[in-house]
Amino acid sequence: GAQRTVTFNATASNTTDVRSYPFRAAVSYDDPDGDPARGGPFTIGITPRPEQAFDVASADSTLRVGDEGNVTATIVNEGPRDVRNAVVQLVARGENLEPQTTDVAIGTLRTGEAANVSFPVEVTDGATAGQRQFSFVVEYDNSNGDPRRSGALDARVDIAPGRDEFTVEPRNATVDSGASTTVTLDVTNDRDSAVRNINAKAFVDAPLSLASDEAYIARLGPGETKRIAFEVSASGDSEGQYPLSVDFQYDTADGDSALSETYDVPIEVTAADDGGLLSSLSVMGGLAALLVVLGVGWGWSRR
Repeated sequence: GAQRTVTFNATASNTTDVRSYPFRAAVSYDDPDGDPARGGPFTIGITPRPEQAFDVASADSTLRVGDEGNVTATIVNEGPRDVRNAVVQLVARGENLEPQTTDVAIGTLRTGEAANVSFPVEVTDGATAGQRQFSFVVEYDNSNGDPRRSGALDARVDIAPGRDEFTVEPRNATVDSGASTTVTLDVTNDRDSAVRNINAKAFVDAPLSLASDEAYIARLGPGETKRIAFEVSASGDSEGQYPLSVDFQYDTADGDSALSETYDVPIEVTAADDGGLLSSLSVMGGLAALLVVLGVGWGWSRR
């Protein structure tokens, strides 16, 4: 009446159907007289468990051409077993996509549970806006502690068109002809990530000239605005509108150095203020006084 439990390792391929399969077993033993004997064969039914399955419940991105964004996804364990030490890997398909991180650990994921993952991805200037396919792969340990790897879980996300890195708006951009003034510009970071070490360089042509052509901003967060200034002079008799060009060299969030496009800002050169009516009255008063003096002198000489 004694019983023993024995274990055999068996493997089912990915194409195996979930149904009962016949297995034959036999028992070899020694009888009480010490003679070898054999029992069986016995036929038993073995049903393999369904393949461990995962799904991408949702996927989204903040990706934009020429900028860094994030690919986010919700990974669901569809069972039939809990998994441990799970790691989600991102696979980017095609050129111009540069994942900054490709592995995110999610640990234990029970059947029916979901985990959110996020991967930073740099999209180069050569990319095309539109939908792109990404794949997610789950590496995990099964209930026996054996390492396993899921198939590719595909999802499509949008990449938005590129846009200017910065917005440059003039705040004081008027210079008197034959004079100099401080031109101030508001610079806004239009990227979805912070930038650092922003070095602004200004360029002008005659009749404008620059006493200072560089400005520096330590950091600009997404949507943040800071003001920079340049000392600009205009030569005499140069009324009109002339461009001041400025570009920016900066460090992206992942430490790469980048150079922006060139932005043109209109500088208005106006006629120098000649004093207006008060100045004219002063001149007329001076002439009148001179005439009086001359008149007195002429009258004195007649005597």
